[in-house]
Amino acid sequence: HHPEIATYFDKASEVLGYSMKDLCFQEDTQLNQTEYTQPAILTVSTAFTALLREAGITADYLAGLSLGEYTALVEAGVLSFEDAVDLVSHRGRFMQASAPIGVGKMVAVMKAERALIEDICQQVREASGQYVAPANYNTPKQIVIGGDASAVDTAVAKLTEAGVKKMVELNVSGPFHTALLSQASDQLADYLDKFDFKPQRVPVISNTTATPHQDGQVKDL
Repeated sequence: HHPEIATYFDKASEVLGYSMKDLCFQEDTQLNQTEYTQPAILTVSTAFTALLREAGITADYLAGLSLGEYTALVEAGVLSFEDAVDLVSHRGRFMQASAPIGVGKMVAVMKAERALIEDICQQVREASGQYVAPANYNTPKQIVIGGDASAVDTAVAKLTEAGVKKMVELNVSGPFHTALLSQASDQLADYLDKFDFKPQRVPVISNTTATPHQDGQVKDL
Protein backbone atom coordinates (compact mmCIF):
# COMPACT_ATOMS: atom_id res chain seq x y z
CA HIS A 1 0.00 0.00 0.00
CA HIS A 2 2.94 2.36 0.56
CA PRO A 3 5.55 2.01 -2.22
CA GLU A 4 7.60 4.87 -0.74
CA ILE A 5 8.64 2.53 2.08
CA ALA A 6 10.62 0.50 -0.48
CA THR A 7 13.18 3.31 -0.80
CA TYR A 8 14.43 2.62 2.72
CA PHE A 9 14.92 -1.07 1.95
CA ASP A 10 16.75 -0.14 -1.27
CA LYS A 11 19.04 2.32 0.55
CA ALA A 12 19.82 -0.25 3.25
CA SER A 13 20.63 -2.86 0.60
CA GLU A 14 23.08 -0.47 -1.10
CA VAL A 15 24.90 0.23 2.17
CA LEU A 16 25.04 -3.39 3.35
CA GLY A 17 25.58 -5.28 0.09
CA TYR A 18 22.69 -7.72 0.57
CA SER A 19 18.92 -7.54 -0.03
CA MET A 20 17.11 -6.07 2.95
CA LYS A 21 13.76 -6.99 1.34
CA ASP A 22 14.78 -10.65 1.13
CA LEU A 23 16.03 -10.59 4.71
CA CYS A 24 12.79 -9.15 6.06
CA PHE A 25 10.16 -10.75 3.83
CA GLN A 26 11.46 -14.28 3.18
CA GLU A 27 12.00 -17.05 5.69
CA ASP A 28 15.58 -16.54 6.78
CA THR A 29 17.41 -17.77 9.89
CA GLN A 30 19.92 -14.92 9.47
CA LEU A 31 17.27 -12.58 10.85
CA ASN A 32 17.87 -14.13 14.29
CA GLN A 33 21.55 -13.09 14.20
CA THR A 34 21.99 -9.65 15.69
CA GLU A 35 24.34 -8.52 12.88
CA TYR A 36 21.29 -8.75 10.59
CA THR A 37 18.51 -8.13 13.12
CA GLN A 38 19.75 -4.66 13.99
CA PRO A 39 19.81 -3.06 10.50
CA ALA A 40 16.51 -4.82 9.68
CA ILE A 41 14.75 -3.32 12.70
CA LEU A 42 16.28 0.09 11.98
CA THR A 43 15.08 -0.05 8.36
CA VAL A 44 11.51 -1.06 9.20
CA SER A 45 11.13 1.40 12.07
CA THR A 46 12.60 4.31 10.08
CA ALA A 47 10.27 3.54 7.17
CA PHE A 48 7.25 3.47 9.48
CA THR A 49 8.37 6.71 11.11
CA ALA A 50 8.55 8.33 7.67
CA LEU A 51 4.96 7.23 6.99
CA LEU A 52 3.82 8.92 10.19
CA ARG A 53 5.61 12.11 9.16
CA GLU A 54 3.98 12.03 5.71
CA ALA A 55 0.61 11.66 7.42
CA GLY A 56 1.30 14.89 9.30
CA ILE A 57 2.04 13.19 12.61
CA THR A 58 5.06 14.85 14.17
CA ALA A 59 6.83 14.39 17.49
CA ASP A 60 7.71 16.85 20.25
CA TYR A 61 10.14 14.32 21.72
CA LEU A 62 11.66 11.08 20.44
CA ALA A 63 12.83 7.97 22.26
CA GLY A 64 13.72 4.37 21.53
CA LEU A 65 14.76 1.43 23.67
CA SER A 66 18.35 0.32 23.03
CA LEU A 67 18.61 -0.22 19.25
CA GLY A 68 15.46 1.89 18.86
CA GLU A 69 17.39 4.94 20.00
CA TYR A 70 19.20 4.89 16.64
CA THR A 71 15.88 5.27 14.81
CA ALA A 72 15.08 8.19 17.09
CA LEU A 73 18.46 9.77 16.28
CA VAL A 74 17.79 9.37 12.53
CA GLU A 75 14.38 11.00 12.88
CA ALA A 76 15.95 13.81 14.93
CA GLY A 77 18.49 14.48 12.17
CA VAL A 78 21.48 13.49 14.30
CA LEU A 79 22.45 10.66 11.93
CA SER A 80 21.60 10.03 8.28
CA PHE A 81 19.69 6.80 7.62
CA GLU A 82 22.62 5.42 5.61
CA ASP A 83 25.11 6.14 8.40
CA ALA A 84 22.81 4.58 10.99
CA VAL A 85 22.40 1.39 8.91
CA ASP A 86 26.18 1.09 8.60
CA LEU A 87 26.65 1.80 12.30
CA VAL A 88 24.09 -0.68 13.68
CA SER A 89 25.29 -3.40 11.31
CA HIS A 90 28.78 -3.07 12.80
CA ARG A 91 27.28 -2.77 16.29
CA GLY A 92 25.62 -6.14 15.71
CA ARG A 93 28.87 -7.65 14.41
CA PHE A 94 30.81 -6.46 17.44
CA MET A 95 28.13 -7.79 19.80
CA GLN A 96 28.02 -11.18 18.06
CA ALA A 97 31.80 -11.54 18.19
CA SER A 98 31.94 -10.47 21.83
CA ALA A 99 29.43 -13.16 22.88
CA PRO A 100 29.09 -15.87 20.20
CA ILE A 101 25.76 -17.68 19.81
CA GLY A 102 25.28 -20.25 22.57
CA VAL A 103 27.62 -18.60 25.07
CA GLY A 104 24.90 -16.57 26.78
CA LYS A 105 21.16 -16.17 27.04
CA MET A 106 18.45 -13.86 28.35
CA VAL A 107 15.31 -14.70 30.32
CA ALA A 108 12.38 -12.42 31.18
CA VAL A 109 11.31 -12.84 34.80
CA MET A 110 7.67 -11.96 35.43
CA LYS A 111 6.02 -10.67 38.60
CA ALA A 112 9.03 -11.09 40.88
CA GLU A 113 10.50 -8.62 43.34
CA ARG A 114 13.48 -6.70 42.02
CA ALA A 115 15.45 -7.37 45.22
CA LEU A 116 14.87 -11.14 44.92
CA ILE A 117 16.10 -11.21 41.32
CA GLU A 118 19.18 -9.14 42.13
CA ASP A 119 19.97 -11.24 45.21
CA ILE A 120 19.72 -14.57 43.39
CA CYS A 121 21.84 -13.32 40.49
CA GLN A 122 24.49 -12.20 42.97
CA GLN A 123 24.39 -15.60 44.74
CA VAL A 124 24.91 -17.42 41.44
CA ARG A 125 27.78 -15.13 40.41
CA GLU A 126 29.57 -15.65 43.72
CA ALA A 127 29.00 -19.42 43.79
CA SER A 128 29.82 -20.19 40.16
CA GLY A 129 32.26 -17.49 39.11
CA GLN A 130 30.11 -16.99 36.02
CA TYR A 131 28.13 -13.92 35.09
CA VAL A 132 24.38 -13.36 35.43
CA ALA A 133 22.65 -10.09 36.29
CA PRO A 134 19.56 -8.01 35.53
CA ALA A 135 19.97 -6.60 32.01
CA ASN A 136 16.70 -4.72 31.44
CA TYR A 137 14.42 -3.27 34.09
CA ASN A 138 11.51 -3.12 31.65
CA THR A 139 8.60 -2.69 34.07
CA PRO A 140 8.03 -3.46 37.76
CA LYS A 141 6.44 -6.71 36.53
CA GLN A 142 9.14 -7.71 34.04
CA ILE A 143 12.89 -7.75 34.55
CA VAL A 144 15.18 -9.48 32.05
CA ILE A 145 18.28 -11.27 33.32
CA GLY A 146 21.22 -12.19 31.11
CA GLY A 147 24.69 -13.65 31.18
CA ASP A 148 26.55 -16.93 30.75
CA ALA A 149 24.02 -19.58 29.70
CA SER A 150 24.65 -21.98 32.59
CA ALA A 151 24.57 -19.16 35.15
CA VAL A 152 21.24 -17.92 33.77
CA ASP A 153 19.88 -21.48 33.97
CA THR A 154 20.99 -21.74 37.60
CA ALA A 155 19.37 -18.40 38.43
CA VAL A 156 16.13 -19.54 36.76
CA ALA A 157 16.16 -22.72 38.87
CA LYS A 158 16.70 -20.72 42.06
CA LEU A 159 13.97 -18.23 41.14
CA THR A 160 11.60 -21.16 40.55
CA GLU A 161 12.48 -22.55 43.98
CA ALA A 162 11.75 -19.09 45.42
CA GLY A 163 8.23 -19.24 43.99
CA VAL A 164 8.53 -17.31 40.73
CA LYS A 165 5.89 -18.78 38.44
CA LYS A 166 6.64 -17.37 35.00
CA MET A 167 9.91 -16.91 33.16
CA VAL A 168 10.38 -16.72 29.38
CA GLU A 169 13.63 -17.35 27.53
CA LEU A 170 14.12 -14.66 24.88
CA ASN A 171 14.82 -15.57 21.27
CA VAL A 172 17.94 -13.43 21.00
CA SER A 173 21.41 -14.36 19.82
CA GLY A 174 23.37 -13.01 22.79
CA PRO A 175 23.34 -11.74 26.37
CA PHE A 176 22.69 -8.11 25.44
CA HIS A 177 22.95 -5.26 27.97
CA THR A 178 25.35 -7.28 30.12
CA ALA A 179 29.00 -6.97 31.10
CA LEU A 180 29.81 -9.85 28.73
CA LEU A 181 29.66 -7.32 25.87
CA SER A 182 32.30 -4.93 27.20
CA GLN A 183 34.59 -5.80 24.26
CA ALA A 184 31.83 -4.78 21.84
CA SER A 185 31.47 -1.49 23.69
CA ASP A 186 35.15 -0.71 23.16
CA GLN A 187 34.95 -1.62 19.46
CA LEU A 188 31.85 0.49 18.96
CA ALA A 189 33.54 3.47 20.62
CA ASP A 190 36.32 3.27 18.03
CA TYR A 191 33.92 2.83 15.11
CA LEU A 192 31.79 5.79 16.20
CA ASP A 193 34.72 8.08 15.46
CA LYS A 194 33.86 7.72 11.74
CA PHE A 195 30.52 9.47 12.12
CA ASP A 196 29.43 13.08 12.41
CA PHE A 197 26.61 13.49 14.94
CA LYS A 198 24.61 16.62 14.06
CA PRO A 199 22.48 18.74 16.43
CA GLN A 200 19.00 17.38 17.22
CA ARG A 201 16.04 18.83 15.33
CA VAL A 202 13.76 17.25 17.95
CA PRO A 203 14.92 16.29 21.46
CA VAL A 204 15.76 12.61 21.91
CA ILE A 205 15.37 11.14 25.39
CA SER A 206 18.54 9.28 26.36
CA ASN A 207 18.38 5.64 27.46
CA THR A 208 21.29 6.41 29.79
CA THR A 209 20.06 9.51 31.60
CA ALA A 210 16.26 9.44 30.95
CA THR A 211 16.55 13.13 30.04
CA PRO A 212 16.96 14.84 26.64
CA HIS A 213 20.33 14.25 24.99
CA GLN A 214 22.71 17.18 25.01
CA ASP A 215 24.22 17.92 21.58
CA GLY A 216 27.88 17.02 21.63
CA GLN A 217 27.39 14.26 24.21
CA VAL A 218 25.27 11.79 22.23
CA LYS A 219 28.24 9.85 20.85
CA ASP A 220 29.81 9.29 24.28
CA LEU A 221 26.54 8.13 25.81
